[in-house]
Amino acid sequence: MNKNLLTKLKLWLSPMIGEASFYKISNFYKNDLEDVFSENKTFPLELKISDNLKNFLLKNRKTKILDKLLEKELEFLEKNKINLIDIDSSNYPFLLKNIYNPPPLLFVKGNVKSLSNKCIAIVGTRFPTYYGRDVTTMLAKELSMQNITIVSGLAKGIDAYSHIGVLENSGSTIGVIGSGFKYQYPLENKNLYDAILENKKSAIVTEFPFEKFPDKKNFPIRNRIISGLASGVIIVEANEKSGSLITAMHALNQNRNVYSVPGEITNPKSRGTNKLIKDGAKLITCTEDILGDMFDLELNFSKSLGKENKPENKSISFENKLDEKIYNLILSKKLIQFDEIVENIENDIAEIMDSLFNLIINNFIDEKPGKYYSIF
Repeated sequence: MNKNLLTKLKLWLSPMIGEASFYKISNFYKNDLEDVFSENKTFPLELKISDNLKNFLLKNRKTKILDKLLEKELEFLEKNKINLIDIDSSNYPFLLKNIYNPPPLLFVKGNVKSLSNKCIAIVGTRFPTYYGRDVTTMLAKELSMQNITIVSGLAKGIDAYSHIGVLENSGSTIGVIGSGFKYQYPLENKNLYDAILENKKSAIVTEFPFEKFPDKKNFPIRNRIISGLASGVIIVEANEKSGSLITAMHALNQNRNVYSVPGEITNPKSRGTNKLIKDGAKLITCTEDILGDMFDLELNFSKSLGKENKPENKSISFENKLDEKIYNLILSKKLIQFDEIVENIENDIAEIMDSLFNLIINNFIDEKPGKYYSIF
């Protein structure tokens, strides 16, 4: 592992780092990133990072805590045969690299090249009906027979059946997890986790260091990787507040194709998928509906499905106090980045992302490249 990659990894292990602050620092220092950890260097005033992060990095120069974390991380990676890929590597998947907030580093176990395959993501409820299970395994199996790699989140429910459908056909699948590799979550999917790794065409990937616990706030964050690796996303059974709709939102912002499987109008698990169809997602009933257009992907970040019909002079009626608080913060700032929202709002990241999602789908705010937000 070269020195530059080691330095990036050390920075990524900082507890207060995020994509935005990582890129600010790495782009500022470029080839002199090691200066961040040098006791002889001061932080220039031009480097705009939070005081908390700056104070931590200054403290680290004396405690060397990041050196200790780096040593543990490297030992775990080597012992468990985990590959580390940074965004400047030729192995970094092209589609993921071109989303608005790509992870700076990827930890990959299994077939690294599978990340650059032609991919479709399949996600949905953790508690599917028999119909949802059957549709998911059918789509996953038939798409894998066309040499398409299926991406999902290795969660229970639709995610699991997506991977299973592929493995039954000995195809290629990628599991994107919301934790470090120290944890296999959920435990009930341990056999599936092992089966993916035994399949030489497949891989498991995360942006999180090995000791990162599977907190619920991690999963909305990892969803952008699921959609970012794929040319399109299929939603199978999702209620109106499902995390799968966050994946759909990421897909729209990344200008990916969004497909939705229709369901019974009386089934709560179909309300999210049926609404997606009404909002402009493509209704699918078979794999042929996907194969015809899935790779006509143009990375045009100005396009966003479902935002053309913005109502004028929409009255503001918020679902909860958090939505109102975040809306007013964005209104006061005109344009604000996600990390700054987190710094100003005391709620956890998962709640903030849910609130941003509510504001976006209600056409109260607009999300721009780089995780910036403005009033719609």
